[in-house]
Amino acid sequence: MKHKRIRAKIPELLESGPLNTHEIYDLLKEAFPKTAPQMHALTNILAKNKSIRPKIHCSSPDAQRVLGNSMYSYSITTWELVD
Repeated sequence: MKHKRIRAKIPELLESGPLNTHEIYDLLKEAFPKTAPQMHALTNILAKNKSIRPKIHCSSPDAQRVLGNSMYSYSITTWELVD
């Protein structure tokens, strides 16, 4: 199964508390510098994992805004473990 170690590592990262997609991506790049998934693959892994749910979805008005390359910004999803 592809990304088997990544799927096992993500719940360990979220035990400390909710993290947004960029924070999870950065932590995975540190832990697995050569095999970490790209952002779109990571989002699919997070969305399909039944033990993880979005705490604040990117379409919510409470979502964190991130400044893009030029004069725009976008929202990112915050993820948490299911109790």
